[in-house]
Amino acid sequence: MGELVFLCFLEAVGITAFVMAFDFPRSIIDKSGGPAFFPQFVVGFMTLFILIRVVQLLKTPKKERKQFHFLELFMGERLVYLISTLLVVIFMRRLGFIITMSLYLIFLILFLHYRMTDQMPSRKRILIVVLSSIIGTVFIDYVFCDVMKVMIPAGILGF
Repeated sequence: MGELVFLCFLEAVGITAFVMAFDFPRSIIDKSGGPAFFPQFVVGFMTLFILIRVVQLLKTPKKERKQFHFLELFMGERLVYLISTLLVVIFMRRLGFIITMSLYLIFLILFLHYRMTDQMPSRKRILIVVLSSIIGTVFIDYVFCDVMKVMIPAGILGF
């Protein structure tokens, strides 16, 4: 039962994302479906796979079903991941893609490193994580904005 509830929740989030994608700005000369096409395509496939899983669950006798503990999704590292992802969604427009995603990657990589090793990363490792996160985010911003002409939130930086 818990897995069915989770799948319904996941589908509700997917439908919300699908509808929100219609608000993505689109260039007048773009005939490819715009920036909303890919997210809607992914949500469509996600919906298909969720429906397949629901049918599998409903066909499986209750005795043979594995236990699914819904609340475990909201504990420990998963909770930190969910909260930080929610903060990215909240602050993306205000701070912009580069700042938000750089901070998100730096925090998550260092946090998960600490949780896996039970020790703080060295200064050298922190520097590598910070530089690679910023460089990677700027590169992704370049590819989307300048190469693919997809508008990404600029935020306070303005680019």
